[in-house]
Amino acid sequence: MTCHGWAAWIGLILLNGACSSTSADDTDLYVSTGNDSIQNRPQVLIVFDNSGSMATEEAVAIEPFDPSFDYAPNGGDKIYYVRGTVAIDDYPDPRDPSEWRHFFANNNACAQSLIAHPADATFSLLDYEGRFTSNLRFFKRANSRPNNKWEKLPQQKRDKEAMGRSVIDCKADLEAANPNNAPMASNNKYRQSGFPQNQENDAPFNVISAGADQSALEAAAEAALNSRIFGQNDSATLLTENYLTYLHHFRTETSRQRIDIARDTIISLINATPGVDFGLQVFNFNSSWRDDDDGGRIIAGVREMSATNRAALVMTINGLAATTWTPLCESLFEAYRYFAGDRVLGGFNGGSLAPPADTSIMNNSRYQSPMRSCQKQSYIIVITDGEPTYDNDYDSLLRSELSLKTSDRFDDSYLPGVAEWMQTRDVNPDLLGQQNIVTYTIGFSQGADDAADLLAETATRGGGQYYAASDALALQGSLQQIFSEILAVNATFTAPAIAANSYDRTQTLDAIYYAMFLPSDRPRWTGNLKKLRINSDGRVMDKIDRSAINREGAIADTACTIWTSLNTCTRASSGGDGNEVLLGGALEATVTATDRRILTNPQSEAGTLVALNENTLIRAVGEESTLLDLIGAPEEESLTGYINWLRGLDVDDDDENGDTTALRNDVIGDPLHSKPLALSYGEGGGTRVLMGTNHGYLHMFHDQGESVTESWAYYLPEMLPTLRELRLNAQTGGHTVYGVDGAVSAWVMDADADGNIERPDDKVWAFFGLRRGGRAYFALDISDPDAPKRMWSVDHTDPGMGELGQSWSEPVVTRVPGIDAPVIIIAGGYDSNKDSTGVGTPDSMGRAVFILDAESGDIVHRFTATESTTIGVTQFPATDSLATKVSIMDTDGDSVTDRFYAVDTGGNVWRFDLPDDDSAHWSVFHFAELGGDTLATDRRFFGEVSVAPSSFERVEAI
Repeated sequence: MTCHGWAAWIGLILLNGACSSTSADDTDLYVSTGNDSIQNRPQVLIVFDNSGSMATEEAVAIEPFDPSFDYAPNGGDKIYYVRGTVAIDDYPDPRDPSEWRHFFANNNACAQSLIAHPADATFSLLDYEGRFTSNLRFFKRANSRPNNKWEKLPQQKRDKEAMGRSVIDCKADLEAANPNNAPMASNNKYRQSGFPQNQENDAPFNVISAGADQSALEAAAEAALNSRIFGQNDSATLLTENYLTYLHHFRTETSRQRIDIARDTIISLINATPGVDFGLQVFNFNSSWRDDDDGGRIIAGVREMSATNRAALVMTINGLAATTWTPLCESLFEAYRYFAGDRVLGGFNGGSLAPPADTSIMNNSRYQSPMRSCQKQSYIIVITDGEPTYDNDYDSLLRSELSLKTSDRFDDSYLPGVAEWMQTRDVNPDLLGQQNIVTYTIGFSQGADDAADLLAETATRGGGQYYAASDALALQGSLQQIFSEILAVNATFTAPAIAANSYDRTQTLDAIYYAMFLPSDRPRWTGNLKKLRINSDGRVMDKIDRSAINREGAIADTACTIWTSLNTCTRASSGGDGNEVLLGGALEATVTATDRRILTNPQSEAGTLVALNENTLIRAVGEESTLLDLIGAPEEESLTGYINWLRGLDVDDDDENGDTTALRNDVIGDPLHSKPLALSYGEGGGTRVLMGTNHGYLHMFHDQGESVTESWAYYLPEMLPTLRELRLNAQTGGHTVYGVDGAVSAWVMDADADGNIERPDDKVWAFFGLRRGGRAYFALDISDPDAPKRMWSVDHTDPGMGELGQSWSEPVVTRVPGIDAPVIIIAGGYDSNKDSTGVGTPDSMGRAVFILDAESGDIVHRFTATESTTIGVTQFPATDSLATKVSIMDTDGDSVTDRFYAVDTGGNVWRFDLPDDDSAHWSVFHFAELGGDTLATDRRFFGEVSVAPSSFERVEAI
């Protein structure tokens, strides 16, 4: 796995101008294709209280569940479920006639829940424990949409019918490469072995023989894991009808020691939660008369829970005895050192106490951290029955190593301070990325009541949650909720191959606008636009006047950007929306808007843009059959569904909340290369920001100071061929759909120079290309920002434009000799021939520069490699496409461009001279040849040249 941090971006920026023979599609930098899915299992270290008070006899305890007893008739034939974190008192009751959260046991294809239990092979894991937690989904057949898919288990009763008699499967099967499914199901397709797949037929599994060799099974399982079917907040717990009947109707009381209750509960949940890797820490004796047995020791390092490792961990837990004091803070500090890979402090201690420390996780008196590069976080769960005792011997060390202050103490303990340090700092700086620890606490039994405030403070500052568990069921429920939350949270970190953001920024006056996007291994990437403020000292500040940029030069996690609501920042775990693409910014404002203006082309080639609906889109392309052909939709699919999808509605219930009329959270697509353009309209119009996205829209946002609204989103009918792929959003391994991905430029004429754009004299025109989205340029009249007009478009099929490649070149608006009106200059564009690795070969397009009339789009002049005798054409010997923005110069100070430079993908620099009004005198000079025909010398320029004229000596430096 590769972790792309800010340091990697510095190198990218420096090399962006000249790249050797590598693919020019830079999206592979964001999406890893490595086999890292299995490695992203959450890591949990349980800190188990083995103090003497854990030997206390609890007079009122619950008799354990007995799987051999039929609490339900014949043990029951249904499996129930709860999604996410649900209190045990809210578990389904099989005797409740209104309870609907269940399915037939024969349709359970979660094979890992059906394997033999290690304590009694006559029972399955699920039947013995009564419960099983994993990431779980059911296979839903589509109605109007052909994309059959695996969805989260229904949360709403109205969705129950969608599940019906469908099949259930779990992520644990993929992690174990277990292809078995539901051998007793009545539907033959549910009995077939294989792993879950989403596709346009009703086969839920990609059939693979259970007898295939292990390498084939592991490869198929890894492919299924990488398809990301599981993992988006779909953690759930299966519960047998027999167990739930016991839970609600057959509980009897008994007397048991606290340590026995805790041991059995933890072992049961470790067995029933295969998707988590566990480790175990206990207390050393911490006597008052010795100073060499402080803190705690790791008696089982965090390891992947294979059958062998799980059995060893269970045996270790069974060997625990209640004999020590309660050094909570010292033990947590030792746990931190383990995850940090730091030197062992108290981990060797414990004297003759058993079990001994796990020395396999140590090397030369240092811990071998279980954390991996780019791992977002690991987890610690502290379970204790009382306040800390003999727990202050490390206080001075904590102050020196973690820089804790007296103010970090709470109830005479640094326990919350250590938890906060692990949650907010990089625990293991030797690894790439930032690694944090989240701490949960459980106060078990009434003996922990006096420690409740301390434990609650520790969990709050440690990013977790405190649970008060007065008895065995409460302890079980607390751990169950924690494991479910960890599975859900961990999945959101690993959904994209690299959960990283990238952003481009635009500064205007005292504001900075950041365009951001979230990579995915699917076509649909989500984007956002955020604003920060520059103060009088030149520092970038957030909404509440805090410094918004961290040491690495990125937006700080704690920053609350200007447009984001304070409520959103308060709810965020870091205290701000920062560089989280899905939080705050223009996306928050757009998703919560009550009405959006989605526009498209008028029926004529030019004119005011019209509201997008079925009729206007049909008129824009000609007729309904043309529209369906462009979309590529089969006859059985609803055109209305596609129109509503374009309007941003969640017509396919992608978030699986049962609401298909709400807006999707990806209504702003990714601005991969479309840098935002800020325009000031002065009084009345305010500041507007234009930004294109790869969903096929050009958006205009209205900056209203502390808030933002979307003025409109213009959808180009030229993007219709990509619509179906965007909507289905099947796994493709990366970015495959491109739309309005080019930079936007503008021409502004403020006739009276009063700073206000006032019609009819003042004008604002916008120009943009598509980059990989196509071979065309577009112009809009946005003089009235709320009533945009289409002016013109040109593409490679227009006369004289045949050399136009992918429209990568940002339009440069200027004036040239002999032309009174403004023009735009664009380089010929990119030829995807240069995507190939190896030494570059001559291109067949993009070998040109075009000068177009800014108002009409007509060709004023073109420089091309193609032979031509046409007037207004200058031939030059280019063999490689010119993809970048041109760099213009005014050599005589008359506000007219008379020279410009352009570079190509063969390492050449070209100079274009426009000495006078007669275009027949315009010429091209081969200024520099910096490329070659070897891998080492094959240079390709993707950034414009920087030109520094010196009128003093008539020298131009490039």
